[in-house]
Amino acid sequence: MGDKQPQSNATAFAGTIASRDISSTYDHATEPALRDVTLTIPEGECIVLCGASGCGKTSYTRVVNGLIPSFSHGVFAGRQTTCGMDVETVPIDRLTPLFGSVFQNPKTQYFNANVTDELAFPAENMGLPAEEINRRITAVTERFGIKHLLNRSIFHLSGGQKQRVTIGSALMCGGLLSHLHFQYANDLHTLVSTDEATGTETLRNPRWYATMCANEGTAEDRCAIIRALHHLQ
Repeated sequence: MGDKQPQSNATAFAGTIASRDISSTYDHATEPALRDVTLTIPEGECIVLCGASGCGKTSYTRVVNGLIPSFSHGVFAGRQTTCGMDVETVPIDRLTPLFGSVFQNPKTQYFNANVTDELAFPAENMGLPAEEINRRITAVTERFGIKHLLNRSIFHLSGGQKQRVTIGSALMCGGLLSHLHFQYANDLHTLVSTDEATGTETLRNPRWYATMCANEGTAEDRCAIIRALHHLQ
């Protein structure tokens, strides 16, 4: 794949997310999960990856957030820069504060049984002081209307409430919490709808996986959002 040049936030490619000729094959797989993917996603874009199960949607989000090739065994080719950094050469802990990923089923990414503990967990892993963690919890819960869920058991939440907590937790690492413009926060907020008659919260589309990336720039243009769906509605 050739020598890698040092990357700064002023990436060689335009855009928060830039993929060039990306191909990836998992260990023991007979076919590549991704083949010759070239894609640029500018700051401020919200895009949709749509296709049947197994078409490579989740694999591409793993490339974007650095899990491929850092943690995935197999064959990887091409060049991926995210938030101006080459995912093959930058340590994963430098990418983590810039990302939030939300899986199709929120239960698959919970580490705690309590809402407050779950929100605090990513920031605690980064070694942030308690005061900063509490500030971020306040900001996230106010932004997504989940302040009333603090200290509640995750197992007693509705599906939509669980999804909101998962989104909030994904934003706790910092880059997105401080950089996400209201327009994009609202995009995420409206993925969960509330029935006014019953107060029941449901996902507008439960089959989705989002990776959000924060970048340098103005507050209005420093975030990109990817949504992966099995079908459009």
